Amino acid sequence: MIDLSNTDAVSDASITIIARNCSLLEDINISSTTSPVPITDAAIYALCEHCSNITRLGLSNCTRIRDASLFYISQMLSSLEVIDVSRCLLLSGAGWTQLVTTCRHLTTIDISHTRIPIATSLDATSRYTRSLKEVIMHRNDILNDDGLMHLARASQKLQKIDVSHCSDGVTDDGLSSLAMHCPELQHVNTALCASITSAGWIAIAQACVHLQLVTCDLCNVEDTMLAALGATCHQLESLSMRGCDGISSSGVQQLARGCPLLTDVDFAGCMITDQGVGALAAACPHLQSLNLSYNLITDAGLLAVAKYCRQLLALYLCEVHEITDAGISAIAATNPHIHTLDATHCNITNASLTVLSKYCHELYVVTVDDCSGISDRGIIALSCGNPNLQTLCIDNCNGVTDTAVEALVDNCNILHELHVHHCRKISWSTLAKAQSEGLHIYK
Repeated sequence: MIDLSNTDAVSDASITIIARNCSLLEDINISSTTSPVPITDAAIYALCEHCSNITRLGLSNCTRIRDASLFYISQMLSSLEVIDVSRCLLLSGAGWTQLVTTCRHLTTIDISHTRIPIATSLDATSRYTRSLKEVIMHRNDILNDDGLMHLARASQKLQKIDVSHCSDGVTDDGLSSLAMHCPELQHVNTALCASITSAGWIAIAQACVHLQLVTCDLCNVEDTMLAALGATCHQLESLSMRGCDGISSSGVQQLARGCPLLTDVDFAGCMITDQGVGALAAACPHLQSLNLSYNLITDAGLLAVAKYCRQLLALYLCEVHEITDAGISAIAATNPHIHTLDATHCNITNASLTVLSKYCHELYVVTVDDCSGISDRGIIALSCGNPNLQTLCIDNCNGVTDTAVEALVDNCNILHELHVHHCRKISWSTLAKAQSEGLHIYK
């Protein structure tokens, strides 16, 4: 396997050299998440000519490749199983049709941020795409219900689909098609698909009982969706419903009763109260990541989490103003392996950081922005108990001074980021010294 992702030295020449010297290559990733990859069809031709055993090919953000590359791949990489051409904006339906017609072992495709017309391609090649198990179409601007219908009919072994951030053309009808034809679905992501409601998700829940991961952030869903998941999807492990303000604690209770295997839950920006959090904690003791930001909970909810959940690794409580030292202290005492905590604008003081330093020695991301009760004493205690701290956010904590920054530099050798916006008692000279030690300062 060769991983050249996010590597500056990638070029047609370098890929050609690799291809000529690695004829047995099976897995290569030339993707980039930062900037376009400056390779052309010539590099893809070299790979296909010399490395016919390739089964996994990552080409995300290779913005210069055209349909010719897909033609080369289809003709010479007949064993291809996984391909990522996300952000390859010059590719068309014609090239894609050629690829899926010939590469009959494809199991995973990623055509996110492209304008590949999945409906047309799959309608013409449905008998060739029955092996597909994962399809990722994040921000595919022309995807619609017709495309999902063709995909569902053509790929009935599908286990994972991501249609997040797609146009309003994806509605409940598209989800219903998936439910009808793809009962083996385990991962479904419809985040920011504004036209999807509880009706589509109820169809999925009732037909796809093996669901393990559900993401429907900012969808127009209600408690009936949670009830449907709780009634049939007993293997559910991860659920993200950020910004779904149509759900309530009543729905969470119905969900929790049927989904005891949940480990990752994100209810940020929902209307969840202590009652819902208590029910979730009592029924799902294996929770590892819990996001309750922008909700209506108090210390009572955290006390329930502390009582039943002893495996927490990440807890997010941004803008939950009723949380105090009592809640944070209870979590710290029962969850020593927690590594990420966001208590932005919670009503906490140095006492919380002191308790965290006593019980939790694996913290590497801590955010306590806008916590007026935090001062040097708390930050120093935190630094002493967590030498592996990597990121600390203390924006607008006006009780923090140079003394705390110096303690962080001395005690936390791998601290990478320090956010100190509006910390008026921290001097530029101290920050400059910290920067000279390799610390990234955000002020």
